Amino acid sequence: MTGIFLPFDLHVAIRWVGPARSWLPCSAGAEPRRPPPPLDDARARLKPYFWRLDGEEVNPKRVSLNGTLEVSRKRDGGGDGVYQCAVRHHAGVVLGNPVHLKFAYMDKQFSKHPENTTIHRGQPVALSCNISSGPPASITWLKNGEELLRNSRYHILDTQLLIMDARSEDSGTYSCIATNQPANRSRVSPSGRLNVLDTVEDRPAGLLEVYHESQILTPRGSLVVLPCPVVGWPRPKLIWHLTPPGERSSELETTDEILILRNLELDQEGLYTCAVEDQRDLMKTFNVTLTTPVNITHPPTSKEVQRASTVRFNCTATGKPEPVITWYKDGQPLVLAGRINLRTSADGSQIQLVISGVTSDDAGKYHFFFPL
Repeated sequence: MTGIFLPFDLHVAIRWVGPARSWLPCSAGAEPRRPPPPLDDARARLKPYFWRLDGEEVNPKRVSLNGTLEVSRKRDGGGDGVYQCAVRHHAGVVLGNPVHLKFAYMDKQFSKHPENTTIHRGQPVALSCNISSGPPASITWLKNGEELLRNSRYHILDTQLLIMDARSEDSGTYSCIATNQPANRSRVSPSGRLNVLDTVEDRPAGLLEVYHESQILTPRGSLVVLPCPVVGWPRPKLIWHLTPPGERSSELETTDEILILRNLELDQEGLYTCAVEDQRDLMKTFNVTLTTPVNITHPPTSKEVQRASTVRFNCTATGKPEPVITWYKDGQPLVLAGRINLRTSADGSQIQLVISGVTSDDAGKYHFFFPL
């Protein structure tokens, strides 16, 4: 029995392509050390290259002589999925790098766009702009038909423009432009008028509803924006607390309604809570977690074993969040049951794929990857 670890990309990242057609070259993850001899007569009728989509073999007519696959979007929107090529040679099959292909798209209509809004001076306001798009469209904001000039009171939050402490000069007509480069499409939203009254008005305290992620996974060195805008007059005071992992909560010195974490480090990781002073029912939380790349500490190696014996393939990796390992045999998901299971080594340092009572059916190429 021979087991071969194929060192292709560990993460099957999404590749966005144009809305109609694409071509995928076959990039093998492990090439033979020398050119393989010709296939025997019984196999010569088979093309050396073939492709699978989500585990199912695709029509060989779409595969060129050099292994390139022509992929077209179907009328029903199908065609997306994980593609993987393979190369036949005298020793078996070499698997290529998997590709998660998606066809780019963008709707014709905006699901949210700026609407006519009137507020009093000194209050925050959020204008929305959202359109269904894959990959997510990049958003450009316009004021009175011109690209919006940024300042310290303007914050772009994914699908919203947040204006803090509104002033009379913020009055105007707002719209947005959504652009999807892979789809080669760009759309301009309907516009809405923002009127800022140059007066103040007594108003109870509250939290302005804005888009935010409560679970934030980000690598070290990132910039993280935690929005917690407060409405009300007189202006309420905001209190921030940080609870590091496994430690007690402590109050932060800042009272800013937009907390910006720059060049994120381990000492900034934890649960952030913002709350209106003396009204702790008005609160919002953000769980900021630093991620670390996957590192393979014990990769599998090729093995030859006797029939009816037991074989072990090591596959241990570290990372944050903890990696989820998926095993494959000859390009097909491996069913873990009965004789084939995952076990932890005696010293607890390694995770192993264990195959007991090896038979000839177990021979093949075993590999793994970490899905995103």
